[in-house]
Amino acid sequence: MDRIVRGMLVLGVIAAVAGLTPGAALGQAGYGDYAQPSPTAGGSIDLRAELRTAATHATNAVNSDAMSAVRSHLLHVVNCLEGPRGRNYVQAELNPCQGQGNGILVDLRAAQGGAAWAPVAEGANDLAMKGSKMTDLAAAKAMARGAAALLGAAAESLR
Repeated sequence: MDRIVRGMLVLGVIAAVAGLTPGAALGQAGYGDYAQPSPTAGGSIDLRAELRTAATHATNAVNSDAMSAVRSHLLHVVNCLEGPRGRNYVQAELNPCQGQGNGILVDLRAAQGGAAWAPVAEGANDLAMKGSKMTDLAAAKAMARGAAALLGAAAESLR
């Protein structure tokens, strides 16, 4: 698993430094089965705010000392990434991105230039989901650290 995290981080960092989009670096145009966006209650989408919020919760997971807190923050990340229509959305957990958009994965696909970053967000989602199911605190925090780095790189790229 550690190799997966390092691989995702390396891809995101290299692509960001080189000015490439990770999707272009992989030859991908995005993937997944997320619903198309519909207007949020306020009608506006703030993709950078969504990414920053999700990255903050991933970082909160890294900084947590209890497995229950790590798990909860990682599920907040999943809720931000997938939005309320996502297949892994957890209704019982907070969605700290509520009102910022429809879910990062949905909104990236709709944003100009955003679809190329969808594989990075999908990687962060995979790390958050895997971390939320772990029982080893250090391993779960490593997943959270990887998700935070990927989300931070995506947020910085969408200036």
